[in-house]
Amino acid sequence: MIVSVLRGTGLIDAQQQVQLLGTPFAVIVGLVYALLPFMTLPIYVAIEGVDTRLVEACRDLYGTGTDAFLRVVLPASLPGVISGATLVFLLSFGDFATARILGGPDQYLIGNFIQDQFSGVGALPLGAAASIFVLVIVMVVLGTFTWLSDRLRRRYAA
Repeated sequence: MIVSVLRGTGLIDAQQQVQLLGTPFAVIVGLVYALLPFMTLPIYVAIEGVDTRLVEACRDLYGTGTDAFLRVVLPASLPGVISGATLVFLLSFGDFATARILGGPDQYLIGNFIQDQFSGVGALPLGAAASIFVLVIVMVVLGTFTWLSDRLRRRYAA
């Protein structure tokens, strides 16, 4: 379908062969397709909870739509952005099937490396060390996101 759209718009020739599977682009598109709802839903919930009276007050004080978004909606929805980023980060770190299916054997994510150490190669100490390394990174990032979200929540709660 993507190739036919590219051909219809004239971006590629009709005779030109395009391979999408087995490329890093295919893995990125697959990850975006799979993880986009986990980013958009927390942002939607956060924006839904913004008090519209604050936006109206910004507009009454001669603020433009851009001002209302940047000064009211965006700061109030930052906890939702942080929640979505946390979900996407955690899910993408453990995703190894997307790289195997869409990218083929040459495309690697960290989950593929760890899986190969335990199942294919049999290097259990290296797989365990990589798992602990990933766990430490996830805990540091999760702690940072939690701290930042709590700080923003206290700052904009008033």
